[in-house]
Amino acid sequence: MNILRASLVGLPALCLFLTSCSQGGETIKQVGEVKLQDESYNYVYLGAGSSMPFPMAFTDSKDWTNEGTMTYGSDSRYALTQVGRSTLTGQEYLLSKTGALTILNGAGSATTLRMPGFLDLGGDTYFFVRNTRPTSGTWPTLFFAGVKQVTTTPVMKGSWTHLGFSLFSAVKNSKRTNDNIARSFQGTVTFDTTNKVTAATWKDSSTASSTLTGQVTPKKGGEIDLVYSLKSGLYTGTKSWSGFAGKHMAMLFDGSSKDRDLGLAFMVREMAQDADKTKLAGEYSVANFAMLTDIARQGVDVATGTATFNLDNTFTIALVGPLGAFKYSGTFKIANKGRLTLEITDNNQTWFAVVTPDYKNVLFVDGTWEKTTPELGFYLGIRIP
Repeated sequence: MNILRASLVGLPALCLFLTSCSQGGETIKQVGEVKLQDESYNYVYLGAGSSMPFPMAFTDSKDWTNEGTMTYGSDSRYALTQVGRSTLTGQEYLLSKTGALTILNGAGSATTLRMPGFLDLGGDTYFFVRNTRPTSGTWPTLFFAGVKQVTTTPVMKGSWTHLGFSLFSAVKNSKRTNDNIARSFQGTVTFDTTNKVTAATWKDSSTASSTLTGQVTPKKGGEIDLVYSLKSGLYTGTKSWSGFAGKHMAMLFDGSSKDRDLGLAFMVREMAQDADKTKLAGEYSVANFAMLTDIARQGVDVATGTATFNLDNTFTIALVGPLGAFKYSGTFKIANKGRLTLEITDNNQTWFAVVTPDYKNVLFVDGTWEKTTPELGFYLGIRIP
């Protein structure tokens, strides 16, 4: 997704993933509280420019979305293996006893990026974002999400909640609308013993609903491929994702720009019963990917912060990113089998959410465009112990 082709031309693909590709120079020598014992995690990521033209043009999508593996070593350094690229080694990570994660990338203290994130020390998920921009030039922001690597083949049979978001490359001279730039979606899907879709719902931020059929293909090592065929609504045709499944959640990316969109999709295994708010209550570390479509500020933003759910059915979300600090509050309602609805007091909107069966992750989607400064947001949360 080379949205900012003119300003990024000439940069190596790996440098688009992490700002610095240098391995030499001054050693940072910072030590976190926790050192993982050579643990490997898969990840998917999506990036986009902090400002974007209309219509967008995806000329080299592999620079903007991909998958790979991060291995966190006992020496406080990580190895990054990306599909189709060279392995990056020698960079450091900092991990606290609470799970707060900082990914370092650079040649020295003056040039090193510090990318904030969070890792579930007792589970299998993590995230981090690149929200730092250099003093000159325009760089893409990046959103990473991952699950612990497994050697087995995932069992996909059963019912899941699916949700996610996409950035669109509108055709030349097309009408400029919010839905021509970005969309989010949410719904449910059930797979049978042959991994075919037997039942599904799909609703996107255009308020259009679609009917879908499809197939998921699980592979060894936790990998999965997912293909949907959608009819009606704004999403039509075939959509494909690849990624990884963990115990309760799957994370996938759409790496093909042939259908003029790139994005991420998440699947959460359905609970056997409705969520218990006493187990939901608590604080979650969250990462946010926001898609901005205001004419004066078209682009994307990432932010990190916390989401707190209370026993009186209220919640707060507090975030900080390059565009400033943001706070949302309101009430939540328990829906079916792990799903929630969030009533946002600040902007009079209703968001969709889902919590994993172990209550360690919560995901929610802002599927409503604001009238004044339109944006959509996706949030991934990991419980803070």
